[in-house]
Amino acid sequence: MQLMKRIYKNFPLHFASYEQDSNLVLHFINFKKINIKEITLEFFGKQVTYPINSSETKITLTLDEDINYIPKLFSVTADKVYYLKDYSEYDVITSPKAIYSLGPEKELYRRELKKKFNYNNVRCIYEDCGQYWHCVCGHTNFSVTDTCEVCGKEKQKLAEVHPSYASQAATRHQENQLLSLFLAFYLTIYLIDIFVQMFTGDFLYTNYDKNTFFAVMNRFIVPILIIVVVSLKMIFNNKHIKIVTDILKIAFLVLVLYLNLLPIISFIGTAYNLKFLWALDILLAILVIRSIFTVERKVYNYSLLGIIVIFFFMSFFLYGVYKDYKITIHPEGVSLVVQEEGNQKKYEIPEELNNMKIFSVIFQHDKEYEMEELIISNNADIVGFSSTATFKNLENLEVKENNKVYYAADNILYKDGKIILVPLAITEVTLNSEVVNARAFYNHYNLKTVNIGENVKTIERNAFTNATSLENMNFATNSSLKTIQEYAFKNTSIREIEIPISVESIEIGILEGCNALESYKAPFIGKKRENHDRFFSSSDIFTYHFGSVHHNQPDKIPQSLKYVEVYDIDRIHNTTFYNAWYVETIVLPEELLYMGRTSFYGCRSLKEFTVPNGVPEIKEECFRNCYSLKTIVIPASVTKIEKNAFLNCEELTSVIYLGDIVNLTVDPIGNQNLIDLLN
Repeated sequence: MQLMKRIYKNFPLHFASYEQDSNLVLHFINFKKINIKEITLEFFGKQVTYPINSSETKITLTLDEDINYIPKLFSVTADKVYYLKDYSEYDVITSPKAIYSLGPEKELYRRELKKKFNYNNVRCIYEDCGQYWHCVCGHTNFSVTDTCEVCGKEKQKLAEVHPSYASQAATRHQENQLLSLFLAFYLTIYLIDIFVQMFTGDFLYTNYDKNTFFAVMNRFIVPILIIVVVSLKMIFNNKHIKIVTDILKIAFLVLVLYLNLLPIISFIGTAYNLKFLWALDILLAILVIRSIFTVERKVYNYSLLGIIVIFFFMSFFLYGVYKDYKITIHPEGVSLVVQEEGNQKKYEIPEELNNMKIFSVIFQHDKEYEMEELIISNNADIVGFSSTATFKNLENLEVKENNKVYYAADNILYKDGKIILVPLAITEVTLNSEVVNARAFYNHYNLKTVNIGENVKTIERNAFTNATSLENMNFATNSSLKTIQEYAFKNTSIREIEIPISVESIEIGILEGCNALESYKAPFIGKKRENHDRFFSSSDIFTYHFGSVHHNQPDKIPQSLKYVEVYDIDRIHNTTFYNAWYVETIVLPEELLYMGRTSFYGCRSLKEFTVPNGVPEIKEECFRNCYSLKTIVIPASVTKIEKNAFLNCEELTSVIYLGDIVNLTVDPIGNQNLIDLLN
């Protein structure tokens, strides 16, 4: 059926439409229901009159002729003849408007229609134009009927576009504009925050615990949920589904509240999110204030603004409280660097900081803390410090009973059986654990006496380094000590020391800087006992114990050292006591079987010496430049004295040979003074 869109004003009959079936069928509307006698149509300039005699509203005329041409209405005969040419004014039937043409308010219109009809055939806006009306199915009906000719919908049941729809839609549109603005800025600050965390490190604290579910949820899941919630709210705003938008509002409020609660609950643990949170709060505050004045003054907006303002300042306050803490976040908890303690006499390591377990406490190497009493918490697994001198006034140590790592005994702090900290107030200590660990008494400048018990097997490197007041180092008579590691007694004030016979290894420099040392007794010289005569692999040089691997560094040996005794070796090698300038007495074991070349070369303070019984010969330059040597006792076992063995021994006045001079061969080169004394 084809609609004719012109309705001529005041003309009694309206040519409404036509349709081509087997014949051409014309439809007329008799708006005034007058009696229509005849209708005259014009075909190609020729008029044909058809009798009607009907006062019906709808008049149908079927043309019997085989006509494919749409005729024009020429005239209508009622009580008089009405010629169409005399009625030039007409109205044009407008096309029905699609629902989509409405814009944002279309969803409100759709919802109203969905309450009454099957929505499948609802496509257009209902409009009543006086002489005709548009049904929601898109068909144009004339006002002569209140039922749509196509879909059968009743005119009085159809909803019109209410004026309030436009205002509601405008409000939602403004909300969506704000939300889209929020999303744009939100995504920007979120991506910047992620970039900063990925490439420039953390904001306040180094955090190695950001891959837990809790951290990932706060850094990724919750921010992405905010994006999803805001996007969905925009979608459902357009659909004007209030219950869903209200739920999404609440969800958004909860997410924002959650993010703002994080720093309040665990500021330190979530500080990596702080910049993002502040930027989000500022952005939200600006947009919520704008929303209050441009959209609606809702309790929701005021509540959201209140949450933002309150928690923003709370997190900012916490930032002021914790920003100067030097901490690192680990999966185990917080590692805390202790700052200034002022005049605090007692310091107890806290169990927690801002609801996070403190498992590690570091005291800075460049500070001296004032505390007199230190209490180790139950949670502390690591207590770090550079030396005992870090706690210059420390007198008492205490470890909480539930600490599984540390314990205190005799006011000494232990970990895994090793000494960790000895208060400076202690001047004498007795040790009996298997290991005296590295740096156990480092910088302990008040310690004077150390008693090493029979169970100690190892003294580790730097164990007593810089214990400048240490004078007495006593070892148990039945000591089981095996190893003394490098620089164990460096820079101490030890006067006398006797290394137990049980010792098998002595590392370099154990007595370096011991400038008060007067007497030194050791089972061997060098790193270990070397029972061979090969010089090239020998390490038994006296300077090794004082920090040198080269025999010709006499300045390493303290000037105070006068007496040296070695009591458990059967040989000494080349250059063992080379240039031990200040040593006056050297005693070797009776079991000695060999003395190497230049063994005592340059021992300029050596006054007398007894060669052990069992040495077969005195090697070349063995006592050369021993300027103060006055007396030497040579056993009968010596049968040969090589050249220059006593070169420059000008003070030698007494040579006692215990054997038959006939059996002794002396090289005259550099030994003439000796020969003269022997004869």
